[in-house]
Amino acid sequence: GTPSAEMLEDAEAKVVSIIRAAQRSDRSLTMRDACLQWVQSLRHGRTRVFGSGISDLDFAIGGAGVGEMIVIAARPSHGKSAFALDWLHNAATAGVPCAIISEEMAAIELGKRAMLRFASIDQDLLNADTADFLEEEVKRHYGTKAPIFIAEHCNTIAKAETSIRRYAENGAKIVAIDYLQLLSASGRQRHEQVAEVSRRIKLAAQRYDIAILALSQLNRGIEDRTIFQPKLRDIRESGAIEQDADAVLFLIWPWAAWFDSDDDKEKKKSPEPDKREYRILIGKNCRNRRTNKRKIVINFDCERMTFSGNDPYPRQTDEVDRFFAPQKAV
Repeated sequence: GTPSAEMLEDAEAKVVSIIRAAQRSDRSLTMRDACLQWVQSLRHGRTRVFGSGISDLDFAIGGAGVGEMIVIAARPSHGKSAFALDWLHNAATAGVPCAIISEEMAAIELGKRAMLRFASIDQDLLNADTADFLEEEVKRHYGTKAPIFIAEHCNTIAKAETSIRRYAENGAKIVAIDYLQLLSASGRQRHEQVAEVSRRIKLAAQRYDIAILALSQLNRGIEDRTIFQPKLRDIRESGAIEQDADAVLFLIWPWAAWFDSDDDKEKKKSPEPDKREYRILIGKNCRNRRTNKRKIVINFDCERMTFSGNDPYPRQTDEVDRFFAPQKAV
């Protein structure tokens, strides 16, 4: 009952995996060899870790390293797609080819969102009359940047693996998946399917020597808490995701949380937050890097879909913080 195209893609991914495994097993690798490989990467200036462009975040977790799966988790409408795209655009500006496997948005929607970053024309004036000018702006903006490849309609983890391999062969070093729970895999139960997707994403990062930003939904239960603060167990549909992840970033847009809340009593206690404020909580960091900071407050321009640091907001009142992840609870 499986479509032939899907079977072929799955077989292709497995064949590539077998070939690579055979190449690695041609000789015994020692710890000495591994250390020398790392020293060689330093000597030749090979970049192994890629920053987000947000200095506070890069200081906090040390960036995204090749072979790592960085989970970016948030409730719907909290800007996780915009956050991942911002990371990719910063990397591309630094000359690092990237890719995004987009199950959430079509390529044309991604294009429109990306244009909001740099278009000098107001959104209300984006029409046929300004198309020629916008075309020149696009060519100018991307003329000096590394490519950001887009894959649509992957649907399954097998198709996603095929896309990851092809982009890695074309030089991509960071791949974003938007989002993990939209990819299907084998397994009778939903949690088994999500666990399989998570495991294969992590293995793909290691196999193709790339960093993967895996976007993930959070459970609705967080919205019923007195304090809007995610925990690792809130990652939706499978505990395997938190186990496979090298780092987990929880994204909170206080304005969206306040606006969507049905708790009028808490709303009265907590005044409406500034729409520009954005918070990142470090739920987990890579095993080989220390965590320098657990909570980061940055600026979010929701009109341009861009993020910037560093801690632009003064310390908020206890009334606001009681509702939105207070410092003492982090």
